[in-house]
Amino acid sequence: MIGNSKNHLFSINHSPFFRVIVFFANLIVVVFWRPLFVIFSGFRIHGKKILKQTPKGIIIANHCLNLDAYFIGSTSWPRTTWYAVEANNILRKDVGWHHRINGAFGIYDTYPMSIASSVKKSMTRNEFVTIFPEGKMTNRGQTIGPFSKGAFYLALKNEVPLIPVVIVLYGRKFFRLSPWVSCRVHMHVLPPIETKGLLKPGESIKQKSAELAEFVHKIMQDCIDENGGEKDLETDRIFK
Repeated sequence: MIGNSKNHLFSINHSPFFRVIVFFANLIVVVFWRPLFVIFSGFRIHGKKILKQTPKGIIIANHCLNLDAYFIGSTSWPRTTWYAVEANNILRKDVGWHHRINGAFGIYDTYPMSIASSVKKSMTRNEFVTIFPEGKMTNRGQTIGPFSKGAFYLALKNEVPLIPVVIVLYGRKFFRLSPWVSCRVHMHVLPPIETKGLLKPGESIKQKSAELAEFVHKIMQDCIDENGGEKDLETDRIFK
């Protein structure tokens, strides 16, 4: 576990001052970065209205690009969207600060459920929290790895919707295997999965979380397959 001096990086900072910082940092992404996403990645959004119509929830996304969280945050703006990242990403001296001002918070490898109280508070504020349940990024991967169950446990515990967001990638005709050339990126926001009342009296929340994780994994992988996501694009990560 990280020392106490870093513990504040492993929970959501709900202070009014920091919320303003996150709001304007994401505004910059919307105004200046998203046009670049469109130009260089052919970025397209399918189902954007779903985020507008869903008052709060936990976003479940596959993790295949360094900019996944920025694609999602710029799409949900001006709504506040926090996103969970690996400990090493939140602590990085080069870009860790940039992740933080855009709404990132860390997850302890040894105690991932430490984020539970932060997530609960965000749900009372009608916000989104994005979790990548694969845990680690597979660069340009279009075969979704196994899901950890924590995000689904939190959704059941707080009785909030799960919103699957699927990043579907397509190669360029030329340079398709070069890690320096951007793939074409289409983001699909799928209908929310309601969890209120899903857990019946006497049922194990851990078992129900596992079933829910398996179900969401399947519909997300099906989305990639049905939309022609290309599975031969995977390369080593440029930035570790």
